[in-house]
Amino acid sequence: MNERIKELAEQCHWETYGVNGELLASGFDEEKFAMLVIQDYENDKRESRREIKSELGYSRIGRNNV
Repeated sequence: MNERIKELAEQCHWETYGVNGELLASGFDEEKFAMLVIQDYENDKRESRREIKSELGYSRIGRNNV
């Protein structure tokens, strides 16, 4: 499992146990997890746009350009 996804899941009470790292979803908050994943994606997308703008030297990129 992706490390970032693991971190988000742990914030929602996703616990690992056992020798094989089996997962236990005791009290797992699915709605909170979904919101955290969406928020993380949007943050990554915003950061990617900033990096692209910086590399291209643009202060503003058109709506459908990137």
